Parts: sequence; C-alpha cells; structure tokens
Amino acid sequence: MKSTFSFLFALLLTVATTAHSQNSDLPSAERKNSVFLELGGSALWYSVNYERKISLASIHRLTVGAGMSVMPPTKNVNVLGLASVNYLLGKMHNLEIGGSAGNMLFPVSERDTHILSCRLGYRYEGNSGFQFRAGLLPLIGPFKGVPDIDFTPTYYMPFAYVSFGYSF
Repeated sequence: MKSTFSFLFALLLTVATTAHSQNSDLPSAERKNSVFLELGGSALWYSVNYERKISLASIHRLTVGAGMSVMPPTKNVNVLGLASVNYLLGKMHNLEIGGSAGNMLFPVSERDTHILSCRLGYRYEGNSGFQFRAGLLPLIGPFKGVPDIDFTPTYYMPFAYVSFGYSF
C-alpha cells in the first residue's frame, strides 16, 4: 500500500507542476481542472481525486469529479472508486455543496460495498493554483467488506474531510 500511495502522490505532483507552467496567469475562477488529496471524506481514509469545473455564471460553478482510494490491506486488495458532483458559490472563497457515490472496485465480500455522501464545506482556490477544502459530510449506506467497519445495512455516520491540491 505504501508504494501505491507513493505512486499516486508522485502522479499528483507531476500533473500539478506540468499544469502550473501552462496556466499560471489564470485567475482562480477560470481554472477548469483540479487534482487534490482528500483526507477523510467519502473514502474514509484518503483519496486522490480529479475534478472538472463547469461555469454557470460569474460566481456559480459545478464540478464533476472522480477519485480513487486503496483501503488498508487485508487478504484482498480494496480499491474504492468515487464519483462526485459539487456546486460552488464564490470566486476565490467558495461555499461547496454536493454529493458523492463510491463503490468497491474489487469487493472483499460477495455483496458490493456502496458509499453515498452529502457534502457541505468551504473551498479556497488561490490565484497561484493552491486549493484547500474542508467540511462535513454524512456517510450513508452499508460498509460490508470494509475493514474495521461493520454497520447495519443502512445508516448515517457523521464525518469530516480536508483536502489539499492544485487547480489549473
């Protein structure tokens, strides 16, 4: 797992530094792509994510994204795939409202593991490209097959997230 995390982090840095040289003069509201490392959140431990922004108006934007997380090792590899949609209100300092859905790509048990979440948070996107996000989200759904978590089939669990990344 350590080598997988190192590879994903190196990939994130490579994309961020390459993109910086192409769009360094864009204001934060005009940067269309983001890559970030999220701690906590929909993936429970961490995830590496990509987002594409769609402008609706001067301070209204939607983001559509995908992410991936490799869960702590057990007998099998646990890879969680995530898809998300967020609404952003603001230019540099944003209110973030959205949701995400996750599914184990290689489920440990015969029953797939699905995770749903709603998101309410704060997002900062600096003109230099730095991106910071933090907020709260309830996790909804069964966690069958995820190590150390064995809840009833439907439940709500309050959770938080923080992420650091780069917009380009």
